[in-house]
Amino acid sequence: SSAAVLEAALAMAALALASLAYGRWRQHGRGSDLWVCYGISVIAAGKIAFIVVPVLTGQDAKSSTLHAAALIAGAVGALFLLVGAAMPPGARVVPQRPMVDLIGVLGVVLVVSAVTGVAGHLTGSAFASIPDFVSTEATGDRGDVIVTGIQAFTAVVFGATALMAFRRRTPGDMFFGWLAVASVLWALARVNYLFTPGRLASWMTLGDWLRLAAYGVLAVGAARELRVYWSRLAEAGALEERRRMARELHDGLAQELAFIVAQSSVLVREHEGSSRHKLLRGAAERALDESRRAIAALTRPTDEPLAITLGQAAEEVGSRLGAMVRLDLDDHVLLAGEAREHLVRITREAVTNAVRHGQAASVTVRLSNHDGVTLDVIDDGCGFDPKSLDHLSGRLGLKSMEERAQRIGATFGLESLPGGGTHVQVRMA
Repeated sequence: SSAAVLEAALAMAALALASLAYGRWRQHGRGSDLWVCYGISVIAAGKIAFIVVPVLTGQDAKSSTLHAAALIAGAVGALFLLVGAAMPPGARVVPQRPMVDLIGVLGVVLVVSAVTGVAGHLTGSAFASIPDFVSTEATGDRGDVIVTGIQAFTAVVFGATALMAFRRRTPGDMFFGWLAVASVLWALARVNYLFTPGRLASWMTLGDWLRLAAYGVLAVGAARELRVYWSRLAEAGALEERRRMARELHDGLAQELAFIVAQSSVLVREHEGSSRHKLLRGAAERALDESRRAIAALTRPTDEPLAITLGQAAEEVGSRLGAMVRLDLDDHVLLAGEAREHLVRITREAVTNAVRHGQAASVTVRLSNHDGVTLDVIDDGCGFDPKSLDHLSGRLGLKSMEERAQRIGATFGLESLPGGGTHVQVRMA
């Protein structure tokens, strides 16, 4: 009686896992996920049709026909899992409408279960010597060649599934990694059943604990999969909100600031000797740069590598101001959110100052990871004497870069000579 309860619980767990695989297929369209859904569904259907339902309806759950059907269903489910694990990652089965897909999957599982039931009816006599309770996965060895063959064949299939699933796991998708571990446990359970005496088949054996562990592993993997899924939903919602804010900034604030910059440039040309107009133009240009930086930050992927972010920021400023930007960026530099944001801001400010105040034609941006992270921005501009800046915007830009470096625990260095270009360096231990 407890065996039926155990099989019912495992059947419910298998259905939940099949639903997860079905959702993965609907989301990504990968054929491997669909076949995994078929395999786990067939195993669950075998438990329900040939074990749970007969017990609930008062039928003889120990009949040889049900024994045969249950064991065959387990072997067929294992084959489906092997096909899914061995399928090339690029193989696609394009989902259709949700209801059509659901009916199609249920139809396949019902047809396979029906064929399995017929096969069990035709071969039931070969399982007549097994009087004990039998699962889609469990039985004792009574010397029956066909039973031993099914168990050995299914163990080999699960072993192959584990190998194929392990090879196709990826850092961003560990579903097949969890399936590989579960398949190993299933294979070991089958091997254990090969050596379990028939008189112990009605007891909880090592094979039962191994298959319970297999479902436990898949349950943990499913929980992690769902957590990643909800995290991606949250990230997608946040990204959409960021893009909406970026559109509003671009269509509103940035356009108005661009107009102010244009008009202030006209005023500077009309009043060449007025420092007040130059300060106004400088403030408007910095505000416009800030708005563009905010727009770029809002539309940038949150997991973008630092080298790409820095390169895009430097090239955007250089192309807008008419300077050539040379990049020498280490692709393996990893920094937390605040540190990377300050480095990007320092890079934009350094390139802007090099072109706007130093009239540089070429700027080199270098990011290296030797004994700490080092950012170098080197230009071929006219240079200046850092101790005698004669324009307020230059002093503000240098002060801003130095303060940002201090916030992330970095040292800020500046080398420049009149006519000799400028070298800005930020070092993080």
